[in-house]
Amino acid sequence: MAEARRLNHLGHPGDTRLWARIAERLADGSAAPDDRVGPEELLRAELAEERAYRLRQKDEDAESGAELETAAGLYEELGMEWRALAARARALAWTTGEDDADAERDEAVRVRLGRLVREAERLKDEAPLTGEKPGDAEAAAGVDVASDRVLAHLTVLYADAYTAYQEAMRREPEESGAAPERFREAVGRLRAEAERLGVPHQVANARQFVADEAGRRGDVALAESELRAALVDVEASDRPWRASRPRALLAQIMLSRQEPAEAAELLHRALADAVRYDDADFPMAPTYSLLGHASSHLGDHAGRCATSRRRPRCSTGAGSTRTPPAYGSNWPTCSRSRGGRRTPWRSWSRCSPRSRPPRWTSGWWPRSGCPWRAGCGSWRSTCRRRRSSCGSRARSPGGRTTPRSAPW
Repeated sequence: MAEARRLNHLGHPGDTRLWARIAERLADGSAAPDDRVGPEELLRAELAEERAYRLRQKDEDAESGAELETAAGLYEELGMEWRALAARARALAWTTGEDDADAERDEAVRVRLGRLVREAERLKDEAPLTGEKPGDAEAAAGVDVASDRVLAHLTVLYADAYTAYQEAMRREPEESGAAPERFREAVGRLRAEAERLGVPHQVANARQFVADEAGRRGDVALAESELRAALVDVEASDRPWRASRPRALLAQIMLSRQEPAEAAELLHRALADAVRYDDADFPMAPTYSLLGHASSHLGDHAGRCATSRRRPRCSTGAGSTRTPPAYGSNWPTCSRSRGGRRTPWRSWSRCSPRSRPPRWTSGWWPRSGCPWRAGCGSWRSTCRRRRSSCGSRARSPGGRTTPRSAPW
């Protein structure tokens, strides 16, 4: 139990198996709540949150929101106001609509999230982020109280930024108006507060939002620079498991810039880290598909190619090498119809509800040349098939789906 809480506090994907085991032991009667691990209500709240993430992964949004509301109620009973606030913010963010038909509901969500953001400011006086005045349940949770409150505070800001991001993504890239302005304001607030409080993985989350939006507008240079900076922030956070998704997104950009060697390196590292850190929610199959695409650019159809960022070459026998074929103009692009408009399909990286930013994301496909003509057709077919399950839902810059990529 102590290890599950420690890993959960860090956002480590390895906590999933531990929570599942705890739930199994409680269900079959082989274990019972123990006062040594804190109040029973605390354990029930933590398990309710974990169920919410699992339900969210199955697209059972109503049930997931109900579980988060249950957790929030239990946290309030325990006097853990910061955790209750964070749980409610996540529940609201996860109800964000995916098309213009949900605009009225999304307006209500924005209003309620605005109240939660203001409530967080008020709560700073009653329960300071420095960890003063801890309650009994906070002390029993087994994690640093100040750090726990800071993460909850940033979770609220992240949920607000995510909701603004979803609204901006429903608009055409060239559209102006209130939505882009709200997006910039919410993401800027998240980043500024994360920098002030010294939480680099949340700075990385904010950068990934910016990269996603920039890529959708066609500003690939800005998207690349923000993702590279996000990887630096992740490294500074000592949470290396959060780097897999930004690396996969950066690999997409490298392919669009005709840099398949670096893309392959990034994808290999993303896959290796997902296995190393037991990230069961990382989208392995799509990543392997993209790696196959990058390898094909290198002329390596058997996966034996040694890559070099400057000049990828692949051995074909004793003393011989071959270079990648010339680039064409058929980079695979997946799109879906939305209100009569054609808009980019959200990338596969959004398909993991527990993406940890990551876990978080990309909502666009960079466009560039592609010599792999037969492969491109196959890739488009894969995108069309996956669209039915992923749709345009963004699951997750950085760090479990959408808002779990933050500290949750």
